[in-house]
Amino acid sequence: MTTPGSVQPAPPAGTETPPYCPKCRTVALPGERRCIACGARFRPIGFSAVIYLALLIALVMALVAGIGGLWRAADERGKAEAAKDAAPKPPRVTVPVSATVPHDTTVPVTAAPGPPQPVVPVQVVASATAGASRNNCGETVSYDPKNVIDGDPATGWRARGDGTGQTLTLTLPGPTHLTEVGLLPGYAKFDPCTNVDRFKQLRRVTKVRWTFDGGVSVEQPFADKAEIQVMPVDVATGTVTIEILGTTGKATIDYTPISEVKLTGRAG
Repeated sequence: MTTPGSVQPAPPAGTETPPYCPKCRTVALPGERRCIACGARFRPIGFSAVIYLALLIALVMALVAGIGGLWRAADERGKAEAAKDAAPKPPRVTVPVSATVPHDTTVPVTAAPGPPQPVVPVQVVASATAGASRNNCGETVSYDPKNVIDGDPATGWRARGDGTGQTLTLTLPGPTHLTEVGLLPGYAKFDPCTNVDRFKQLRRVTKVRWTFDGGVSVEQPFADKAEIQVMPVDVATGTVTIEILGTTGKATIDYTPISEVKLTGRAG
């Protein structure tokens, strides 16, 4: 028979552990919650072991899960590194370094030449010039050599009689690359009072020789038309000399005129 406060021997193996005092290890009677010897609260002998075991299992599971996560992360990183290493790499380009560095590496830009433009001489000199005359209105008409570059076909220069051998020398603004030359081979004017056609009344030029710097020359024939007639050339020059090589026969008014001279090219 068990007396309260007495210390009992441990129960046989396999039997349920009764409550006991955690301080004095006094076995409690059925229904008692506190030790009658010291007043401590009773608990089953296996309670703390179960808790410790559960905590240990939870810790082991968390550790296993953490190690598994680290392993998967390391595996994925290894696969990414392997894919990066397997990807084709761009070729290396080695740029040679010159031992001498130029002070100025600017590349000069040369503008493309523009289209040919009319070239206006700055001076015209004639080998001979006929004096002034009067038209049917009584007005004085001059035949100064500069009339051949004034842009007006109703004005002009003229020499007396057959003008063969007479010259006009034109000085250009500077060295010029000429691409075209031409002239109006007569006097393209109608008298303002009688409306008489002066082109038919005077001689007309049939051929001239164009001479440029360096002695380069070309000849040009003309049709019997009161219009500027041109021909292509390809020459660099600063002066142009026109020499009359032929004219029509003796006319009603026996003079050899030229109304206009046309030059086309580019400066320089």
